[in-house]
Amino acid sequence: MKQLGITEKDEIERMGIATFNAKARSSVLEYTHEWQDYVTRQARWVDFERGYKTLDTSYMESVLWAFKTLYDKGLAYEGYRVLPYCWRDETPLSNHELRMDDDVYKMRQDPSVTVTFPLVGPKAAALGLEDVRALAWTTTPWTLPTNLALAVGPDIRYVVVPAGPAGARDGGDHRYLLADELLGNHATDLGYASPDAARQAIQATVTGAELADVAYLRLFDYYADADVYGTQDAWRILVDDYVTTSDGTGIVHQAPAYGEDDQRVTAAAGIPVVVSLDDGGRFLPQVEDVAGQLWMDANRPIIRLLGSAGGCCARPATSTRTRTAGGAATRSSTGPSRAGSSGSPTSRTGCWPTTRRSPGCPRT
Repeated sequence: MKQLGITEKDEIERMGIATFNAKARSSVLEYTHEWQDYVTRQARWVDFERGYKTLDTSYMESVLWAFKTLYDKGLAYEGYRVLPYCWRDETPLSNHELRMDDDVYKMRQDPSVTVTFPLVGPKAAALGLEDVRALAWTTTPWTLPTNLALAVGPDIRYVVVPAGPAGARDGGDHRYLLADELLGNHATDLGYASPDAARQAIQATVTGAELADVAYLRLFDYYADADVYGTQDAWRILVDDYVTTSDGTGIVHQAPAYGEDDQRVTAAAGIPVVVSLDDGGRFLPQVEDVAGQLWMDANRPIIRLLGSAGGCCARPATSTRTRTAGGAATRSSTGPSRAGSSGSPTSRTGCWPTTRRSPGCPRT
């Protein structure tokens, strides 16, 4: 696309698929002879005359034949898989493509945020955690409209602490849940003068395994209609070994469409993939508060929405090392958009800004 001076998929469509394919074929074959000379000099034996290329019609037809054979035998199914994705080209990318060029990774500044999730329901009450706010840190606020679960580590020790004398950053006087090992990192945000002061205020402890299936109040109501979106088993705590205490809070926000581990963990719990972006990386009408906005442009509006419900303020940007292509769930076919319910945040959620360095969200 660089050779043609174009950057968007609709420019290809205006040019014409046949014209674009012809130019792409010409580009691929431009250095055929140089490649053959190089391979020969390496003393490698290659059958140049009978080789295959993925752009050959015969190759594509053989792949289609193989897939049809598997389908006819009942060995193929339709589902989702999270893959690197380019929203400008509107196509998934292979991991190989992401290792080809030096500019695949770029430094950019992205907001990160710590979000509060009030725990509710019979199990929370049985554990003495009702109305305690689980803290989850994320470097991708744009994925929060599709938060469908939280994940904790089975053997991680979690603690409950009240807001400190200075008050927590969400502006409330609540109790908070996070990993014991990471409490010191959040002492100031929780209103304490020092990590030791926060530790002395611990009121209760619980293991991640004990938190399994504790319910919490969802952040938004965009996908609350279980009859439409199949989210009847969503908005609860799941347990998985991939959660660590290397950073964050030890509690991980799960958006099944935008993370490989997220999708794996939620699929095992019967929670569906919900895609909030169109093929061009813009929010669908269901996410009415930021509908039509590019994912990266929606970060701060989403933070402000949560802040208006629970006291989040704008945070200074931090430098992050990010892939030029982002991860997103893709499938062989998708249905039409379906209208969701009201998108207002619940009145009992909140968030506060963070300043830690972290992997961020995708960029082009």
